[in-house]
Amino acid sequence: MELYQQLADRLSFYLSIYIVILVLLETVITFFTSRKIHGRELGVNLLTGTVSFFTVGLFKAYIFTWLLLRVYDLRLFDMGNHWYTWVACFIGYTAYDYFSHFLYHRVRLFWCFHSVHHTVQYMHSSAGFRASVLDIFSLNILLLLLPLCGIHPLIYFVIYTLHKFWGMFIHVNERYVGKLGILDYFLVSPSNHHLHHASNPPYIDKNYGELVPWYDMLFGTYVKEQEKPVYGTVHVQSELNFWDSQFFEFRRLFADLRTSGSLRVKLGFLFRPPGWVPSTQA
Repeated sequence: MELYQQLADRLSFYLSIYIVILVLLETVITFFTSRKIHGRELGVNLLTGTVSFFTVGLFKAYIFTWLLLRVYDLRLFDMGNHWYTWVACFIGYTAYDYFSHFLYHRVRLFWCFHSVHHTVQYMHSSAGFRASVLDIFSLNILLLLLPLCGIHPLIYFVIYTLHKFWGMFIHVNERYVGKLGILDYFLVSPSNHHLHHASNPPYIDKNYGELVPWYDMLFGTYVKEQEKPVYGTVHVQSELNFWDSQFFEFRRLFADLRTSGSLRVKLGFLFRPPGWVPSTQA
């Protein structure tokens, strides 16, 4: 596995370089073509990415990596290092990506974390940085199933890193990259993912996939562009500062919890979909 360790290290290094070039290049092109770079949005995205590096990033780099290795020591099977191991890891990770994304949208407590990413009002590659700086562990625990089933963590790290190359790219503004033609059936295009960020009713809770659209197609959450997307969420239609983007949905949740009387209603506000209200308040 020493070769894969070197591959994972190189990919992580190249990913860092790629992200810097992608964000910088798009920003420069936008400035010279439109003289407007949406500085507040860009600033919040970059600040969020910086803070996340010291919270989520370091946690995953050390604590979560240690957990993956320890669980691999307790693996139920040993899949070894074969072509089908890589295929299994790819299927396992993309399935995790879809179903965890689904839960982030359909469980309100998780939505409070994930909604940070959806507060962007202008699509830019730096939007990939905007995520909750407190989402340290959450649904990542599901990834422990990969080493438990005998997939070496290094294989996961390689596939995860390759996945992130594409995950940053699909946030590029639609003026530069949109649909991918026939490739739209095999890869999530920027156009496809941009709809996921829209607050238009036809697009809400659609297009969960970040790399492949197959799970959306299989489970009925795939949608094509019908109208121009309006970015943001149902409750966020203007640019937010760093603190508001991080805690806007938490404030709304805590307000509902304070006004709820019974434990059943409190649990409903926590774990039912966003927008749920008890029947007596409907």
